Amino acid sequence: MQHHLRVELANHELLAIELPSAVEVRAVSGYHWLTVDGLDVCLAPGERDTVPAGTILAEGRGQLEFSPSSAVRAHGAEDRAAQGTMLLGKVCF
Repeated sequence: MQHHLRVELANHELLAIELPSAVEVRAVSGYHWLTVDGLDVCLAPGERDTVPAGTILAEGRGQLEFSPSSAVRAHGAEDRAAQGTMLLGKVCF
């Protein structure tokens, strides 16, 4: 069973999430700009990218969806899936 975290950002909101492992991020709607330890990612509706562990800063407008990356799913995600959780660190708004 795949688990996701979906958040909605409004204009002038900044989201900071501390990621202990890589995740896939998808723009469900709207346009978003993300930065993780110097790596910048811009996402338009429907686009996705994998971001590494670290502190992610996200801004934009619309919905973002976070899910475990393919590498995490392939290596030990069974334990977390059995618990019904996705590993995230701190989330700040």
